Amino acid sequence: MIFTHSKHYLQLDHQTVYESTLRAVHDMRTTILCYESPSVIVQFVPVYFIAVCGYVDVKIEAIRKQWDQHKKPYMNPDLIRGKMNFRGNQAKIDYAEGFEVVRMVSKI
Repeated sequence: MIFTHSKHYLQLDHQTVYESTLRAVHDMRTTILCYESPSVIVQFVPVYFIAVCGYVDVKIEAIRKQWDQHKKPYMNPDLIRGKMNFRGNQAKIDYAEGFEVVRMVSKI
């Protein structure tokens, strides 16, 4: 399973990572999911959700430890928790993260 940036980013470098990832794995039989970050634009539409109920505080603490991220206004713990709660509501659970699906491969 590969997680990468979405094509729905304002930053050109994030878009380049998305495109490069798809080129690098184009012939692999694997699931490719695009994750959401605070800099995605409204065209990001998650259709696959992963429960993160036991990891909310872990994620918030990890962000606090990133010296170049934790002071950005959009990385506020309340906003992060709120986004996970919103995505959880979409998935009918307490907390989730949403992903765009580029390719979903089921293992049989």
